[in-house]
Amino acid sequence: MDKKYDKYLEGNYDNDNKEKQEKADKLQAERIGKLVDNMRREQTEDLINSVLGDEELPIGDEEAVRELLHEYVSNKDEYLVDGAVLTCSMASTGTYLIGNVGLGTEIKNIKNPTQTLLRVSSNLSEINGMPVATVKDHKKQMNTGNIEQEETGNIEPFKCNCLSFPDRESEREAILNDEECKKYGICRQLMKLDNDWENFIRSTGYLSFNRTTEKERVQGITMKSVLFCSHGGLITPVTSGQINTKIVYALACATTGGPIGELEWEQMKANAEYIYNYFDSKGWTAEAICGLLGNIFEECKLNPGAWQHWNDVDEGYGLVQWTPAEDYIVSFAKLSTDSVNALAQNNPLELMNSELQFLEDSFNGRWLVGKPAQEQYAKLSLSPEIRDDMTYEEFSRSDYKVRDMTLIFQACYERSNDDAVALEERIIAAELWYDYLVGGNREISRDDFAS
Repeated sequence: MDKKYDKYLEGNYDNDNKEKQEKADKLQAERIGKLVDNMRREQTEDLINSVLGDEELPIGDEEAVRELLHEYVSNKDEYLVDGAVLTCSMASTGTYLIGNVGLGTEIKNIKNPTQTLLRVSSNLSEINGMPVATVKDHKKQMNTGNIEQEETGNIEPFKCNCLSFPDRESEREAILNDEECKKYGICRQLMKLDNDWENFIRSTGYLSFNRTTEKERVQGITMKSVLFCSHGGLITPVTSGQINTKIVYALACATTGGPIGELEWEQMKANAEYIYNYFDSKGWTAEAICGLLGNIFEECKLNPGAWQHWNDVDEGYGLVQWTPAEDYIVSFAKLSTDSVNALAQNNPLELMNSELQFLEDSFNGRWLVGKPAQEQYAKLSLSPEIRDDMTYEEFSRSDYKVRDMTLIFQACYERSNDDAVALEERIIAAELWYDYLVGGNREISRDDFAS
């Protein structure tokens, strides 16, 4: 076997079967290495052909090739950011058996089990307000269900099985001892991400970004980058994580004490689409997103620049009217009242992304179940089959009725002073956004909303 394929070896052989497993491992490594070589050639050829169209590149014109490749790697729209969707060549949705134990019995109930997300929220460099991923972002993330004990990482294992069946005794033992494997498949125990991402397009022009420190400059990864799993899979991007629409709106205004105003209907729709795409790229269900949008609409009419009382950081501000506003403006965004108002006027995209990031970050401390939520559900109850102690992670992945998702977000995070009538208005707003964004009903107008 060519030495250049050594990095694709899995290792971890059983003592009793070392020779046999090592031989099989070398064959697999060579197969994967040649596959990678072919992918590299095909991607380069496809890229050149997509740029040239019907034109022909002069034979031997290496300078023209380099120029085309440099043009590609200089395009920021191709780079992966936090929330990029990934898939794997070895992902399998079937149920497996080891002995008499079924593995992956819940896969059939999972939306997109052969996809997972790339998480790089701590990276410093950003594109359009989103942290950029680099070749070093390949740490496996193991979700334990306990947020406080969660291991940090970049890639959560796929909730599915693997076409490369476990052939090591240590692998089988780990799988059978992991209750999550019985529900969500064996990938969580087999995934091994020891090597950096590979950038297939041969070029020295890849953009580099600050990762965890200002001094750490690392090459970015694009839609044509590939990550090798030592168990035999090739992980590739499905989406970059970048939001398609980059037009958002904000208006520095207030309910009392200052300039009064409201976004125009077309601006509200643009903001709703942006927020929908933002959370959709992070794996939220349409029902969860629209439940959120119903609450946002009632809080600020989709205006990230809205104050409850003008420039009063003790009152509410922003998409969900965080109270006190100081928590977001001063503690998180490190802004003053003047600078946040200037941001609403001059750079609404940056303001929107900042607030959405704060919304995500604040779920860990502000999402409350138990008595605080029970007090809210007493005003307007959930459907009988729905648990009232849902975590925010469960909420984001749930596809219950939009009505219930609206109430859950309101009870566990928003906790407004609304009575039952006002809560119904949130539900109406959420269902209208679902009809518009998911159902494709473009006849909906501002007048259809209750408030």
